[in-house]
Amino acid sequence: ADSGFALAAVRGAQAAAWDHRTADAAALARGALGRPMAPQYAHFARGLAAYLDGRADSAAAELRRALAVDPDMATAWLQLGETHTHLLP
Repeated sequence: ADSGFALAAVRGAQAAAWDHRTADAAALARGALGRPMAPQYAHFARGLAAYLDGRADSAAAELRRALAVDPDMATAWLQLGETHTHLLP
């Protein structure tokens, strides 16, 4: 019901992933999906969820979509780097 919750869940998912709490991160990311968010954050949420599921190509594609909407989105650049570092050859 709170439209601001989705972004908080996405940020919580990212923080949980940094803390190596993958299950918590995945649950928070899934909770954010489907809720209203600005387009760049919706792409970011899908990218983060794909990253947490180990779907590297999907993660990179969604993160690039987020960056196409907002090229200055530092969190998307960071997550794209994480995707390349940990999942892509």
